[in-house]
Amino acid sequence: MAHITVVRGDVTRRDLEREFQAWADSISSGWRFTARPISDVEFLMRFPSAKSIDDFHFGKVFMKTIPDVVIELSKWTRDLEPLEWMEEAWFRIVGIPMKYREKSTVFYVASLIGKPLGMDRNSLRNLAYVRVKVACMDVTLVPNTRRGEMKGAIYEFK
Repeated sequence: MAHITVVRGDVTRRDLEREFQAWADSISSGWRFTARPISDVEFLMRFPSAKSIDDFHFGKVFMKTIPDVVIELSKWTRDLEPLEWMEEAWFRIVGIPMKYREKSTVFYVASLIGKPLGMDRNSLRNLAYVRVKVACMDVTLVPNTRRGEMKGAIYEFK
């Protein structure tokens, strides 16, 4: 499969199929190209074999059937690139009562600020705080206090 991105101009799935079919007909391959839209400007195109993908020119190219359109071709790796990466940091959480100090409770409280990744088990016995590793979008935007419910009561965590 090839990943096709429309860089300039407007094309449909059918336009891309006609473009690649003209190429296939010129080399008498007998292959019928089909395009599958991912978005308005992204398509997946099935090729006859992995070798035929390697033989094809990848990068930005002008279409022959619609000359003012520029498309970019690349091998489809089945992987999507992330939009952003989350930041990871260790936090000291104050305010968890000793009777509730267990992994599930600590992870619940940590989930109030982000995604819990790990915990310092030794800090469960610490009277002052519990240490938790949390992933979040921006560590600098984590509030100093959060409120959460445990067993019908509201607690404030710092």
